[in-house]
Amino acid sequence: MAHKKPSSSHKNDSVKIRVGHHRTRVPWWLFIILLVVAALAVSGYFVYDTFVKGKANGGSSSATNSSSAVSSSAPASSVATSSTSSSSNASSSANSGASSGSETPVASLDIYLMELGNAHTGDSIYIKAGQNDILIDAGSNSSSASTLVSFLKGKMGDDHELEYVVATHAHTDHIGAFYGTAGIFANFDCRTIIDFPKYGTDKDPTSTTSIFGKYIHARDAKVSGGSSFGAEHYTALECYNANSEGTTGAHRYYTLGDNLKMEILYNYYYDHAQSGGENDYSVCLQFIQGDNHYLFCGDCEEDSEKLLLQNNSLQHCVFYKADHHGSKTSTCPDFMKVITPKYVGISCVAGNYEYSQKAFDYTFPCQRTINTLAPITKSIMVTSLGDAKDTSVFSSFNGTIHVASSGSKESDVTMVGSVNENTYLKDSDWFKAVGNQEGGAVDEGETTCTHQTSDPNRYWPEGGVD
Repeated sequence: MAHKKPSSSHKNDSVKIRVGHHRTRVPWWLFIILLVVAALAVSGYFVYDTFVKGKANGGSSSATNSSSAVSSSAPASSVATSSTSSSSNASSSANSGASSGSETPVASLDIYLMELGNAHTGDSIYIKAGQNDILIDAGSNSSSASTLVSFLKGKMGDDHELEYVVATHAHTDHIGAFYGTAGIFANFDCRTIIDFPKYGTDKDPTSTTSIFGKYIHARDAKVSGGSSFGAEHYTALECYNANSEGTTGAHRYYTLGDNLKMEILYNYYYDHAQSGGENDYSVCLQFIQGDNHYLFCGDCEEDSEKLLLQNNSLQHCVFYKADHHGSKTSTCPDFMKVITPKYVGISCVAGNYEYSQKAFDYTFPCQRTINTLAPITKSIMVTSLGDAKDTSVFSSFNGTIHVASSGSKESDVTMVGSVNENTYLKDSDWFKAVGNQEGGAVDEGETTCTHQTSDPNRYWPEGGVD
C-alpha cells in the first residue's frame, strides 16, 4: 500500500531540524524564535567579553578582538596602516614627557647664563632641572644682586626655594651677589649648598669686611637657620667622596628627575694646593640628561682641565659653559678634543679692558679660545658687550643665553639668546668690527702674532666650522 504524502500546507507550516540523531519537524514560528534567542545569546556574549571582561583585563580583550578582525578581513594595505597607527600610538605613549624620537621619558632641562646687569664679567647660571631650581654662582659683584634676584623670581614665581646652590670658587665675580639684604641667601630658601673645598691662603673666613668673609658669614647663617630653616652645606670633595646617589645629603650624583642627574666631578685641586690662584679650585659638575651631557667647571684653567680628564670619565657634551669667561688660559685643546661641545656659552663682557692687563690678548673672549673652539663648533654665544675705552659701558651681546631640552637626544637641545637670539659670535657685528681694540700680542696657542688696531676685533681661523 502506497504511503500517503503530506499535504503541501503541512510542508509550508513546518521545518525539519536535527535533535540528536533524529530529525523532526517544528512550526516555522518556533524555528524563528529559536534563531532570535540564539542570536541574542551570541550578541550578549560579545558585549560581555568586550565591555565587561575586557575592562576588567585592562582592555586587552578588546584590543585582541580588534586585531583579529583586522587580520582576518581587512585588505593588506589596511593592515599595514593599522599596524603603523598602533606603533605610532605606542611610541607616543612611551614618550610621554619627552620629545619625539626619544624612547625613554626624561625630565626637562632649562639652563640660563644670566646677564649680570653691569659692566663686570662674572658667572651666574640658573638651571631648572625637572622640578628642581638650581643656581651655580652669583657674580659679578654685589651690584648684580638685584638683577639676579629679579630674574630668578620672574622664573620661579612664588616658589622661592633653591634646591641646590653651588659656589664654584672664592673669587668676587662668582660669589659677590650671595650676601647682603639684596643677595641670594637673603631672598631664597636654599636647601643644599655645595662649595669649594679649598681657597687661597690669603683668604680669611673670619673677616667681616672682605667679600670672601661676607660670603662665608652669609652661608653659615643660612646653614644655622637664618629666618626660615637650616640649609645643608657640603664641600664638593665631600659630595664626590660620598660616591652615592640621592636628593638630600652629600652625594656624587643628585637625582633630579626621570633620567636626569647632577654629577659632582673630581677636581685634583679639591685636596691639593695650587700656587696659581683660586681658579683651579673651582667646583666642577655636569648634568646628564639621557644621552646628553652639560659641563660646568667654573674658572678652571689649563692645568686643572687636563687633570679633570685624568680623573673623570668625560665625553662629548652638548653644552659647555666656557671656563674662565673665554680666557686664553682655559678651554685648552686637550680638553676640547675630548668634550667636543656642540654649543658653547661664554659669560663675559666682550672687549672690555676690565683687568689690569691693558692689552688685546686679555680681553674676553680671547682669540686663542676662539682658535681652539672653531674647528669643533661655530655655535658660540656671549652674554654681554663692553667698550674698550669706557669700562662702565655695557650692552647685550646675546643677553641671557637659554639652553633648553625636553628629550634625551642631542637633536632635542636648542640654544638661543634673549637678544640677537640666533646670532653666533663669529657672525656678530662686534666680531667683524675694525679699530675697536688696542694692538698687542695675540696668543695663537702655538705661535704669537701682533694685533693691529686696524684689524677686526676677532677673526675666524682657517679650518673653522662654517
